[in-house]
Amino acid sequence: MIGKTADDPSNSEPVALDGELLPARLVTEHQIVADVSAWTDADFHLTDRTRAKLRAAIPVNTLRAYERWWDAAADWCTARGRVALPMTAQTCTEFIRELTDTVSARTGRALSVASLDQALAAVRAVHAEARFEDMPSSRDARRLIRAHGRELAEAGRTERKSAIITADQALDVATRCDTTTFAGARDRLLVALSFAAWTRRSELARLNLADVRPSTQEDRPRLIVTFRSSKTDQAAKGTEVYLPERGDALCPLAAWRSWTMLLATKGHTDGRLLRKVDQWGNLGTALAPGGVNEISQRLVEQAG
Repeated sequence: MIGKTADDPSNSEPVALDGELLPARLVTEHQIVADVSAWTDADFHLTDRTRAKLRAAIPVNTLRAYERWWDAAADWCTARGRVALPMTAQTCTEFIRELTDTVSARTGRALSVASLDQALAAVRAVHAEARFEDMPSSRDARRLIRAHGRELAEAGRTERKSAIITADQALDVATRCDTTTFAGARDRLLVALSFAAWTRRSELARLNLADVRPSTQEDRPRLIVTFRSSKTDQAAKGTEVYLPERGDALCPLAAWRSWTMLLATKGHTDGRLLRKVDQWGNLGTALAPGGVNEISQRLVEQAG
């Protein structure tokens, strides 16, 4: 123990003091941090490829919405002589406050809490991309958004949620779909998949023809649907869902056969599963999530 003392921070062995054996001194996390070399710029650097990967990880629709909100924020700052990047917490708070008083040009109503959340997320995302981490502070802006949500609730307005229909209503809607037409066959498949798979409409819109296939087991007729990604599957590993055959209009297997047979008559054997159909019954391009929502809402209204 020559050269070692009880209060030597580098000592990790038992130390004798006045004939008593003291416990070994442990090296703490703080000592480890203190002993490493000082950080340099390299420790905080992300390569362009990594940044591109991070950007690609954001869903396309979300990225577009972020870009629209950031353009709005930048224009707002310019008009008021404020700096957009980097933005101060006060400027961010003022921007969000003004949004709470803004009427949507599309709906004619006050902006929803979801819209304000997205606007704030867009501002923060652009700052992170520009290496202004944790800027601007969003504490006060979030307080305004929460207050806005309470005001909307007190006025009797709540965030719109996906419409829910009963089994009887779903069967009624599916029965009234004319599967000899493109619109009817598509709508019945949409209802059957929504009811049987209990999935989000955005996930239905992303389905390709190759993602849906019948089972090869003759004794167990069913439809196999592979969802490539979802909110609960952010790594996009894919999830297979098995939908058994039914003896009514909600049968997913029968609805799939009717729809794909009609698609084949127009030469569509790959690409997106669900497609637009115009008012004259002509087949169009892939159906976007918004289109799936509109059709679903219309069918729900028809169900009463």
